[in-house]
Amino acid sequence: MATLTGAILLAFASSATAATSQYSLSQLTPFNGGAGSSAASINRAGQITGNIDGQAVIWSGSTLTYLNWGGAPTNGNAINDLGQVAGNAQFGSVSKATRWTGGQPSDLAPTGTDSMAFGINHAGTVVGYASGSLPGQIATQAIVWSGAQATVLASLSGGKNTSEAIAINNAGMIVGGSAVNSSGSMRHAVSWSAGAGTITDLGTLGGPNSWATAINDAGVIAGWASISGNLANHAVLWNGTALHDLGTGSMDSAVATGINNVGQTVGYTRNTTSTVYHATLWNGDTAVDLNSYLSPELASEGWVLQRATGINDLGQIVGIASNDRFASQAFLLSPVPEADGYAMLLAGLGLVGWMARRRKAA
Repeated sequence: MATLTGAILLAFASSATAATSQYSLSQLTPFNGGAGSSAASINRAGQITGNIDGQAVIWSGSTLTYLNWGGAPTNGNAINDLGQVAGNAQFGSVSKATRWTGGQPSDLAPTGTDSMAFGINHAGTVVGYASGSLPGQIATQAIVWSGAQATVLASLSGGKNTSEAIAINNAGMIVGGSAVNSSGSMRHAVSWSAGAGTITDLGTLGGPNSWATAINDAGVIAGWASISGNLANHAVLWNGTALHDLGTGSMDSAVATGINNVGQTVGYTRNTTSTVYHATLWNGDTAVDLNSYLSPELASEGWVLQRATGINDLGQIVGIASNDRFASQAFLLSPVPEADGYAMLLAGLGLVGWMARRRKAA
């Protein structure tokens, strides 16, 4: 029943999302003034984590919660559906990987010289990197923290060169990147299997580098890969080790940073001759410049939605807007479904309710 219900919800959510033609923009902090902010991740409930003026935060509707740790600068990088946040606190020159539960911080690498947490799943398992925190660890390497247990993940260079774990799904699959040569000048996107942590090189588009940034619960991985000649990066998806080029939209370089369980991907694009990025959504292979949803007033003031950093299963997108005259600001784009798609979603929810009542009666 749970599986069937989930399938029905996903099918109708997909239909409603596909019918979306507009997005409404919310300013998580006021544009045109005030402290700088960034949004990094959004969960299914619409809770968002990121940073305001050097402090990790959670936006939950109209409620803003600061995530502190002894007065140190902090940053939120990922949030799960329980509201737990993975990120870091900065103590002088040392970054400490941190997990906040109910607003309370936990030091994930107390003996490490430097560490960072980038991803967290619903079980509270955290991934990131640490330097010299575990016996036998020679360089900065990918780490998975499960409860109080820290495990160094394998790297492509035999465990002696830089690797980072960036995201983890609810099945425990982990993605990130690893150096493939001794100098670290070539780095490939990788995945680590759940449990054993077996590493897989995901390859490139003919260039020397690639990186994996996100993974959904179906195991589809998002990231980027360089093309032959290393002239530009393309946003890509991996299904297993099968590499799919999402392209670059109307620009000539692209990076994918997030993917939801409906299959939508977000990231950013730019021309290689420019330093201005454009937040981008891929519906399948179709790239949409999210600046098309920026109001003419904000556009005329010089605002650009530069980076989309996360997307949840309802299609809500978070990211960072920039302006040469003001500090960068966090934004939220929420889909506005067309009437037909919204009706289909409501019909699907009604069907799920009817099936639940029927099961209870039986």
